[in-house]
Amino acid sequence: NRYSPCGRSSPEEMVERAIEVGLEGLVFTEHNILWPAEELEALQARYPAIRLLRGIEVVSAEGDDYLVYGITQEGLFAAHMDALELIRRVRARDGVVVLAHPYRYRPEVPALLDQHPVDGIEIYSNNILNYAHPRARALCEKLGCFATAASDAHVVDTLGLYALRLNDPVRDERELAQALRRRAFVLHIDDARVAAKNAEI
Repeated sequence: NRYSPCGRSSPEEMVERAIEVGLEGLVFTEHNILWPAEELEALQARYPAIRLLRGIEVVSAEGDDYLVYGITQEGLFAAHMDALELIRRVRARDGVVVLAHPYRYRPEVPALLDQHPVDGIEIYSNNILNYAHPRARALCEKLGCFATAASDAHVVDTLGLYALRLNDPVRDERELAQALRRRAFVLHIDDARVAAKNAEI
């Protein structure tokens, strides 16, 4: 809740919950802002048991959400920027860009993806409902992208429902991007907690 208006849990609450549910790493992907390095370093110092990294979730001019990993240079991305320019900036810096929760807001996806595909498509998250999952998976296969799973947690209750299990530990954002690009991971779903959450809904 420090930088994203939709966030309802504090960074400390999120980190403590991540440790509690057994996550070994957590990436903060706030809306349209990259966490300042010194703030994340301070939080990391308080919680050495978990690896904390920075990413960003950018809302494009077309209204789609893109997750960017592997880039820690501030000032490159802004709300409502052109999606093609976003993809170009990520590519130029060896980052990774993932289309977040496709079909959440409308029944189509950005037309530019056919000519300028992203690296990955999010197919599981707290904000991908059952009706959208098959379409997200089909889009991923059509574009030849890798599939991702993420909590997209705005509150501690949904943290860790979905995650990535990396083949090897990563030390920083650059290594995370490399692991994603190599597809050196598998999708993780906490089936028991997802079932309980669905029953609650």
